[in-house]
Amino acid sequence: DPEISPVRHKAWPSNFPPVHLEYGGSEVFRDQIERLIKALAENEVELSIHLEEGQIHVYPILDFLAPQ
Repeated sequence: DPEISPVRHKAWPSNFPPVHLEYGGSEVFRDQIERLIKALAENEVELSIHLEEGQIHVYPILDFLAPQ
């Protein structure tokens, strides 16, 4: 169902907003994120991506959660 999984959309609206994705190389959802990236790119959605190799899920907020 495209309403549940955006990856299953056949065509994305032309006014779909730009998307920024950050994920880690050891991310548990890496396969799903990369399928989403592929679907967005195929539908010409403006996309910026940051992949941080060796990092895990939610790595961008780890410093906030456990400051040194």
